[in-house]
Amino acid sequence: MGRPKTLSKCKIKGCGKDAASRDRCWTHYKQWDRAYGHLRCHWPGCRTHQDDGGRRMNGVFLCRRHEHEHLRITQQALALNLERLGHGLTADANGCWLWHGPANDGGYGLFVPEGANTAKWYAHRVAWGLLIGGHRPGLELDHRTCKRRNCVNPLHLEPVTTSTNQRRKRIGPEWAWINPDAAASPNIHEFAERHGLPMPDHGAPTTIRKTRCTTPPKLSAKPESLTRPTPTIAA
Repeated sequence: MGRPKTLSKCKIKGCGKDAASRDRCWTHYKQWDRAYGHLRCHWPGCRTHQDDGGRRMNGVFLCRRHEHEHLRITQQALALNLERLGHGLTADANGCWLWHGPANDGGYGLFVPEGANTAKWYAHRVAWGLLIGGHRPGLELDHRTCKRRNCVNPLHLEPVTTSTNQRRKRIGPEWAWINPDAAASPNIHEFAERHGLPMPDHGAPTTIRKTRCTTPPKLSAKPESLTRPTPTIAA
């Protein structure tokens, strides 16, 4: 027999009732929801709270699963984000797609999406959002293959928990691993071919750029429209 499950208690001091949601009993959870429920993801049907990760842009918060919709507000914004991302990348012999734009003090590449004003996103999250989409709230992207913070190749990234990400930092790179979902994505193959970036099952690319493009697409003042289309939620 397995170990019996121990119910956690409400985190509110002096309560003592069994926790039901977000480490609170039902009574205290309902109080919390009335006070902070408006900070949930704006995607119809999603109730993920901003504490679980995501992005706010132009006053609209979207969770980790849906934040990539910020990058494709319009078809024009999507096309510009893809082109600007591709023009900031070079490849190396290890298959890394290295971002040569701005970076923070920790070495992570920074990217300002179309329509974001001056809001800076991690470049590897932009690449994942544009080419793969979202992932489960509460996870973060681990550079599992290469451990290079300015690499944005989705084949080298994996959504994992914070504890797994921290543990793998002590292990080091796993060069033999590639993300199978990314390797099978037609969006990534098309992007790699367009910008001369390597894919493992294509062999060496026809052209691997070793220097940055000097004329990247310019950021327009504002996308054609900031009105988000109403999504269709599958039953």
